[in-house]
Amino acid sequence: MRRLVADRECLEEQFIDLLDVQFWLMGRDVVHPAGNLLVALGLTRERPANPELPSRYTMAGQDEFAIIWRCGLLLSTAHGDVLCVRGLTPRRVAYRCLHDLWDPRLVRAAHSHAAPCQPHHLADASTWFARYEVAVRAAAGVDHRSAPSDSTAELASHQRSCLDRPWAALARRASPRAPAELAEPAGSAAT
Repeated sequence: MRRLVADRECLEEQFIDLLDVQFWLMGRDVVHPAGNLLVALGLTRERPANPELPSRYTMAGQDEFAIIWRCGLLLSTAHGDVLCVRGLTPRRVAYRCLHDLWDPRLVRAAHSHAAPCQPHHLADASTWFARYEVAVRAAAGVDHRSAPSDSTAELASHQRSCLDRPWAALARRASPRAPAELAEPAGSAAT
């Protein structure tokens, strides 16, 4: 039992580290020179009624629904709902309790009251991010992901990069249910 807990904690730590870089890269995707890549990839930008709050993005797939705020992702799949907030351990939530949230502070507050997630939730979210990264590479490449000169060494080390391989590897480690196509993502050679 102790090893299982240690393995889950290791997976969660890796997830948190990848999530931080992922959201920085997605920020670069939003300001792509040719236009917002999130929108180009099929996400819908939704603006709140309160102009002081940031936009969010949504995407409905065949078996999943995603909401992306600048601080995190809410992913709803057949396996359940998971809330991934930048810098925090992913949590299980009920989508219906968060679908109308706009304020990142309220998203973080909801996270603090949520239950720990299971490894298959990590696998679902990791799979979503791996597919997103493959789509970015196919649509626009990754040259636009340059770090500003004053960025931290951690972020600068990921400039012009694609995280499809690390996300796919994490999904496979987290759950045997990870999709087979994640075994070796197409076009996943590091740049």
